[in-house]
Amino acid sequence: DPRKMQLLEGETIGTYFSLTYLDSSAIQLAPLLTELLIEFNQAVSTYIDSSTISIFNQNDHIIVPLAGYFDEVFLLSLSVYEDTEGWFDPTVGQLVNYWGFGYTPKKVVTFDVLSALFMFCCYIYPTHQAVPAVICFTV
Repeated sequence: DPRKMQLLEGETIGTYFSLTYLDSSAIQLAPLLTELLIEFNQAVSTYIDSSTISIFNQNDHIIVPLAGYFDEVFLLSLSVYEDTEGWFDPTVGQLVNYWGFGYTPKKVVTFDVLSALFMFCCYIYPTHQAVPAVICFTV
């Protein structure tokens, strides 16, 4: 049998992975998979401050080109929002942080602050086909 059992293990996306596969081609998958995971992380990992999604989530004025993995995740989140009739809302990050479940400590809850934050928590586009090539939010 020319196939050899290969094992690839590592850390990524805030967790660990282990991949076991049979290989008869002698192609080294480790460098290819590592490159793919680095690209994926730079797009959608909230554990990396410089990732596209972190920049999108943490800035008060953002211009993010929709491309690659971030594009797929962003458009899927809008689709899930529509499919759940708003029960899944990808725009609640500021509320999550305000209550202390995100990147910042919990703050004193006031009606005025919550009212202001709710102004920024809503789905903007009626269908994902209407999403432009660049998303720009001002908070």
